[in-house]
Amino acid sequence: MNISIDEFFNDHFKTISEGEILLDVRGKDEFEEARIEGSKNIPHTLVNNHIEELNKFKKIYILCRRGARAQVAHQILSSKLDSGVNLICISDGGTEKWISKGYPIQN
Repeated sequence: MNISIDEFFNDHFKTISEGEILLDVRGKDEFEEARIEGSKNIPHTLVNNHIEELNKFKKIYILCRRGARAQVAHQILSSKLDSGVNLICISDGGTEKWISKGYPIQN
């Protein structure tokens, strides 16, 4: 499933609950520069190493800077995670668009 950054902010950001996670798949340096509060960083090249950990979630929102790496991570995880995990890809601009909209970030 794909959603827009606006849809995530308006409908999901403030209601993320236990069993859900916002997974930021950018590189560590990008993540440390600016990140969405509450997000967890696992670079897209390393998601294969975290399957057991990610299988504990019921819903995973995936984003990156612009959307391409989020889509790659979504493809990888959709073939590795248990079928009960709901993967949602934020693929229309990611953190770049989030910041340009003035949505809250952590530095």
